[in-house]
Amino acid sequence: MPGNSGFAGERVNGTPRFCSRSEAVIIFSIMILSLAAAALFYLYMAAPRETAPSGFTPIEPQGSLVKAERSGSTVSISGWHVAKGQDSSRQLEKEIVLLSREACYAYPVQYIERPDIAEAYGSRFLRSGYALQADSRFLGKGRYRLYLRYVYNGRKFVSDLNKEIILE
Repeated sequence: MPGNSGFAGERVNGTPRFCSRSEAVIIFSIMILSLAAAALFYLYMAAPRETAPSGFTPIEPQGSLVKAERSGSTVSISGWHVAKGQDSSRQLEKEIVLLSREACYAYPVQYIERPDIAEAYGSRFLRSGYALQADSRFLGKGRYRLYLRYVYNGRKFVSDLNKEIILE
């Protein structure tokens, strides 16, 4: 029969049909799940974001220095990072992470040789320097906390650089 959906209480001559009890339970459950998902999404979006990026093991630097400045539309970040028990020449995929309450941006860094750091901490820290230049026009306005994240011996690490920049 055309228009037969197979639901209990099928429409007759354009009149509304009553839902079966099981249909009502399913619809009510979907409505509750949708509201719960919306509430969780709202809480996620409203939650402060100034915590370390997830998925990485936090590590305190043994030594670190960061310089962050803005000139025109360019944000320049440079510094060095030495983590206790790690060889900086084996720190791979280094990124500077700019994290605010609203957004998170990760930029790969250029490795810089630092003979002064190698002399102070040992030759294995020669490649402990890094530099980044980013176009601030692609960043939203706000206060950003800086992190360095990288892979070392197959494990992911993040280090709070204890530095913030403000973009207005």
